[in-house]
Amino acid sequence: LAWLVEQLLLSEELGEAVHILAHHPPGSCLTGWGREYTKIINRFQSTVKAQFHGHTHDHHYIVFHNETGSPSNIAFVSPSMTTYTNNNPEYRIYSVADDINHSSFGYVTDHQTWSMDLSQLNSEDDIPEWRKLYSAREDLGLGGVEANAWKDILETD
Repeated sequence: LAWLVEQLLLSEELGEAVHILAHHPPGSCLTGWGREYTKIINRFQSTVKAQFHGHTHDHHYIVFHNETGSPSNIAFVSPSMTTYTNNNPEYRIYSVADDINHSSFGYVTDHQTWSMDLSQLNSEDDIPEWRKLYSAREDLGLGGVEANAWKDILETD
């Protein structure tokens, strides 16, 4: 984690937007490591625009909260192309704000999750068909780019 802090300090100094890609989401790691990682994410919440994880073979996201209880960051946990745990193969496409002169630069503005229903493939001749499972903006009602917008989705009835 010391290396991560060094890199984030450099990026903060340079005004860079950072995405963190890691296999394990922090909740699936050692408790102490996850706690310290969360402290780092909260410290650099203005620099780290998003985190991307895998490992769980399921799709969900994690909203980080700072010491005051306010949403501070978002971690996207992507689905898997494997059928482990009896899931259909799925993948996700992220849309990211790309205007470097805008405050939303680097934030995820939407994502689409695509799925293939394996029960529709009955022979070697069947052609896999991918369908859009959902879009964060269209289907979940994402209304912004920062962590509080993602938390609002969780709190929607």
